[in-house]
Amino acid sequence: MQICRCYIERVLGVFFLLSLFCTGCIKEDLSDCRNYDLTMKVVDAEGGDISSSGAIHNLKAYLFGNDKFIKELPIDSGKITFTYSKSVPVTVVAWGNLQNDTLDLPKLTPGMRITEALVQLKKNDGHPLSPPDIFYQNYSSVSTKADVDEEIVELSLKRRTAQMYISSGYVTQVFGGTKDDFSYVIRGAGYGLNFKGEVLLDDEQPYKPVTNWSKGDRLETPVFSIIPDDNNDDYVQVDLYKGDMLMYSITADTYGNRLQAIPGKLLNVVVDFVTVSVTLSVATITPWGQVQQYVETK
Repeated sequence: MQICRCYIERVLGVFFLLSLFCTGCIKEDLSDCRNYDLTMKVVDAEGGDISSSGAIHNLKAYLFGNDKFIKELPIDSGKITFTYSKSVPVTVVAWGNLQNDTLDLPKLTPGMRITEALVQLKKNDGHPLSPPDIFYQNYSSVSTKADVDEEIVELSLKRRTAQMYISSGYVTQVFGGTKDDFSYVIRGAGYGLNFKGEVLLDDEQPYKPVTNWSKGDRLETPVFSIIPDDNNDDYVQVDLYKGDMLMYSITADTYGNRLQAIPGKLLNVVVDFVTVSVTLSVATITPWGQVQQYVETK
């Protein structure tokens, strides 16, 4: 029975491949063919062209038809050109900086659905690692009409990650304990993306960034990255833990500014504890890689 099932699966796979490539777009008859000419560029959070900045060092593109994987597309000097059947809605997915040292990348097979192709962060003790500088964009064909012979598109890849920096003062003075007891947990961010660009979420998989104590006796993180939830306006929550005990949660600063981790920007969160329930805090958003200089809030 197992042999029979495997044989049937292989036969079905062959038929699927035939259905993809035998679409009427053949040498003898080009009437069903459409030419696609895509030029890719890289933009920052404001839409400024940063293609020559070196921000992307690994660029990949993939072709889907009817939301099912067909093949990887070659890229030549930032350009993608291919021909495909007019009757098949196609989607091109472009990624920048997919690195397998911190990411689990999918093994794409013909017919895999676009929402089943997942890019997921590797984990440490159940917590997602800080992602690399991921860029993403997709393009879906605008028409299946026979009179459209060519689509010329400029594809702008944008960051899907945001940076964060956290600094808290008077932690041990207010909550007691030793410095080794304390850590941060970040909630509301994703642990990956599918090839459609949708964020993968799981409240049981929060980020837990590395921390250190500064000379000013502040609990700080280095700059780290997360994948914001664009369905929740990129809002996040920062929790302070003493061992396994939650001591404090912050979703907005003293001035009512929500903690918003915008892709391509850096969210700075500076907190000074007054009591176990009272803080003075400031949340600011700065350009990518530019940490807000600390000014004591007390």
